Amino acid sequence: MSISKVQSRTIKRFMAAFFVYSTVLILCGTVNLIPNLGSLVTSIFVIIFSIGLMLSFFRLHLEQNEQFRVLMEREKKMDYIGSLSSSLIHEIRNPLHIIKNFSIVLEKNEKLSENGVEYLKYINSATKQLENIVGNFTDYMKNKKPELEKVDLNEIIDHAIYLTNENTKENRVNVIFEKKYEKLKILANPISFTQVLVNIIKNCAESIPEERQQRLISIDTMYSKGLVYIHIKDTGKGIPQEEWDKIFNPFVSDKEKGMGIGLAFSRKIMYEHSGDLKVLNSTPEGTEFQITIPQHNVW
Repeated sequence: MSISKVQSRTIKRFMAAFFVYSTVLILCGTVNLIPNLGSLVTSIFVIIFSIGLMLSFFRLHLEQNEQFRVLMEREKKMDYIGSLSSSLIHEIRNPLHIIKNFSIVLEKNEKLSENGVEYLKYINSATKQLENIVGNFTDYMKNKKPELEKVDLNEIIDHAIYLTNENTKENRVNVIFEKKYEKLKILANPISFTQVLVNIIKNCAESIPEERQQRLISIDTMYSKGLVYIHIKDTGKGIPQEEWDKIFNPFVSDKEKGMGIGLAFSRKIMYEHSGDLKVLNSTPEGTEFQITIPQHNVW
């Protein structure tokens, strides 16, 4: 297996150290050809190899224990948030019904201006999305797998951009979606997958500093070998490389508002879609997220 294909940085470091020590040991084996000196030098390098390997393994053990501790802490937090979910969903549904009912009343009001009608469309669309999110989250708490269906990726992305329109306007961010393909079919739960895109777009928009002149989020798609790749790139402040994996942990957030579960929930959704969500690249000039999902072969 190639070291570059290993996802865990801890394992990758251990494999790299083992490779270096082994290579040096093999090269030192040629010293055996030197009479009287070869066996002594080789023995010394065998001892060095053994000590170095033991130290690397000890470091691996400590890092794995720390990762396990962090994982257990995360599970405790998730158990706590799970215990609050039922009451939270109940509290959300009550005002949601009120918003929906008054929206129906407003639709019958002929005195609404054109802007009012447009705003009402936003409210209805957001209300429907919120209802579906609550329903999906209820299914998630019951460990029910999301129902997947054949959907047009372009339509899903367009809808996510529509739902985040107010957020991107508030942050003075322009969203550009480059449609390379007329149709691109995937198997997905449209509600959950839309929410993944909404979470990322919002995260990108809010990551752009106030003083940044270029305020842009670009989205493009491509497919290769049965997989569809969605790249979402912003012009934000960037994420330090050591934080690339941590931002997908629950309750990790550098925002004053929010609990830091949006990206964690989004990655879990992608795993349930047999896909992935990761930071592909990040510098002080911006961050690029990559979503991977299997392509639907039947058009």
